Amino acid sequence: MSLFDIIFGSEPSPSTHKKKSFFDLILKSTTIPTPPPTDPITRLKNITGIKDPFTAAADAVCDTVFDETIEQPKVGSVVLCGLFFGMAKHSGIYIGYNQIVHLNGDGYIEKVSAKEFLNRLDGLNFSVDIYVSCLNGKPVGSKAVADRAKKMVGKKLDYKLFENNCHKFSSSCLTGIEKTECFRTSQFPDLKIQTEKILESNEWLVWQRSS
Repeated sequence: MSLFDIIFGSEPSPSTHKKKSFFDLILKSTTIPTPPPTDPITRLKNITGIKDPFTAAADAVCDTVFDETIEQPKVGSVVLCGLFFGMAKHSGIYIGYNQIVHLNGDGYIEKVSAKEFLNRLDGLNFSVDIYVSCLNGKPVGSKAVADRAKKMVGKKLDYKLFENNCHKFSSSCLTGIEKTECFRTSQFPDLKIQTEKILESNEWLVWQRSS
């Protein structure tokens, strides 16, 4: 068997085969990996799942018009709202009586009303809907999750946008683990996974609030 047979499996007809150079053989046998993006915007979107403004705005309009609604979350439900026209998300834990516990941008864990929860970015957030963890059209929550959130009210944390944020706080209420070095718990997709695992949710529906 010739060297050509070993490399290519069979020897083609001399009339149809163009002799390959050593450089051609190297390129054929070498897989060149795609380099990771270097621009900061693309890297940020890959890490956080943040959408571009046009997609986010379109999704926000569709969600407001077409999403199903529920009357009220359950105690211990995970709740969230959009930021920057839906390009990012803010989360917290519903504890009953129209109150939500969340980690604000100053690092304080506080108890707020639904209206205050939506009032992010110094009043410049235009989101009007709060989404609730649900299972087959009904809200799901846990009293233990709510109790953990209430015990944290008043504490001050070292807030970091991508490392120690609202999603990490909400995850800690779900799991009962306050201190973790796991970076990925700071991202919404991972909070979503924790919510599905612990509360068995399978969708997020809009809270039909009267005010």
